[in-house]
Amino acid sequence: MKNFTHGLSATVSVGKGSIAKIIETIPKSNSYWGMETDFLDDPKRPGAVLGPKTIAKRTHQLSKELIENGYSEDEISEILTNIHFNWPKTLFLSG
Repeated sequence: MKNFTHGLSATVSVGKGSIAKIIETIPKSNSYWGMETDFLDDPKRPGAVLGPKTIAKRTHQLSKELIENGYSEDEISEILTNIHFNWPKTLFLSG
């Protein structure tokens, strides 16, 4: 993943079905990343966006799945802190 992103931050669309792929790629990620609720990128629904409650729902789903996949409470806390605090802080408060 590092060779692809070169340490750049990224956002991940958190539409339905996204949690399984996120869990699969977490061990490969070495950059901060955030949850995205912008456009769905669905050609059948141009301009459609995910609702504001989606982040809370997907965060809960991600936490639950991480527990089921054997992640410790400390590991989960670090992942969620990186998503919801460190990534935005780095992106918006740098410089």
